[in-house]
Amino acid sequence: MTLVKLCLLGFLTNMKYDAGKQADFPIEMVRAELQSHRASALFKRSLDAGGLLSMLDDDDWRWIDEEMAAVSWGVDYRRKMGVEHEGLSFLLATIFELIQNHMGLENASV
Repeated sequence: MTLVKLCLLGFLTNMKYDAGKQADFPIEMVRAELQSHRASALFKRSLDAGGLLSMLDDDDWRWIDEEMAAVSWGVDYRRKMGVEHEGLSFLLATIFELIQNHMGLENASV
């Protein structure tokens, strides 16, 4: 998984949010999908725009399912990210957490 691919997922999530689609993504549904190792199904079913997700291969999807499940169980989003109501915000916060944890950016300076 590359930073570019994780950012793509973030951009697609943000596009749905900007389009006013928050009601289509209740936080309970998003959390359940992530915790059940079905993040890839959520993205493929609901967030693909113009086939952009074709950039991700089977290994990327397996990584996303495993890592998003781990993060969704292991982080207190209310406390750490201030997310409690919006599923798209929960999804975006999870992507940010993955970028921070796995892309070596936690100590990087800009």
